[in-house]
Amino acid sequence: MPVPSEVMADMPAPRLENAIHWRAFGIVAAIGLLMIGAALGFSIDCDWTGIWIDFFLTVGTAVLLGALGIVGSGVLVTTVEREVKRGIEETETQTAALEKRIESQGRRIDTLADEVLRDRAGRHEAEDEALAAIANDMSYEAVSSALREADLRRAISDAFRVPASGDLNGMHMHLKNLVRMDRAVGGTPFLSLTPWFADARNVQTEGWNEGEDVRQVIARLDRKIESANLTPSAVWDPSVMFTNLRDSLELANRALRGELPRRLRGPLIERLNGEWVLTEEGLESLTTDAFLSINDFPSRVAYLAAYSGGDRPEFSPPPPPGVDADTWGILVEIARVTYMAHPRGSFHRPAATRL
Repeated sequence: MPVPSEVMADMPAPRLENAIHWRAFGIVAAIGLLMIGAALGFSIDCDWTGIWIDFFLTVGTAVLLGALGIVGSGVLVTTVEREVKRGIEETETQTAALEKRIESQGRRIDTLADEVLRDRAGRHEAEDEALAAIANDMSYEAVSSALREADLRRAISDAFRVPASGDLNGMHMHLKNLVRMDRAVGGTPFLSLTPWFADARNVQTEGWNEGEDVRQVIARLDRKIESANLTPSAVWDPSVMFTNLRDSLELANRALRGELPRRLRGPLIERLNGEWVLTEEGLESLTTDAFLSINDFPSRVAYLAAYSGGDRPEFSPPPPPGVDADTWGILVEIARVTYMAHPRGSFHRPAATRL
């Protein structure tokens, strides 16, 4: 009964090579031995002389050597075949292991990407919660921590401040973490609150100590404002100031995250209103491409020359489309006075390795 081709395909291939080698060896060896035997027979009959003796002896020896060559080639082929098979098996094993490792690494990369996204979202959520505490708690710890984090990330300028009322012509407030040097205890951290005006008005700096209630600080600031012949309620509103502080730091953080329609061109000095900000690079719009560079403002040298009898530099850039002229004039004047005190290159930049 004939065997189906499918069954034949699955049957192991017979090792014909070795069978053929041994059959060939037997035939060739027998011929060689016969010829050597013939040589011995002729040598006895011919008294060990004659050409046929040498002929049969030489050919027989050569044939026997050929038989040994057949055996050697079979052994060599078998050895090579075994080594090649083992090499193929090792390669297949290594390939399978590599494929598993690549698959595992691919899964790890996908998992890592998800972990990074979760960690980033968690960090941003923690930052937002810390900023919410500024307006909710109005505590030294909340304000100091938020300012420190923003300063370390270069989200805010060393000249950072916030409007202290709803009127841009009113008071603005510089807030900065400082250390009061004391030989007894080494150094005491505190918050420096410095009132700022775009005109000639001036109020002394007040310190906010760690653990101190905000109402005590507000009371001391009110007394200093009154000492400057100003009415506290007319120039500032503490609740507005803290709200602006929270909103300004939130804006600076969102700018670093790339969550704004456009990135700020530099660290934030002041969020003047919902449309305009002042940065170390210039007066910037948050919603349009309008931008007045710090390099466009007259230099401090030009104003100093005016005090020595020279002409006061005129600086009245036209307002961008859709911007009220009076509002634009106030914004430009605030920026001009700021850049007089902080020209380009004078902003303090903390070392990148600071922790």
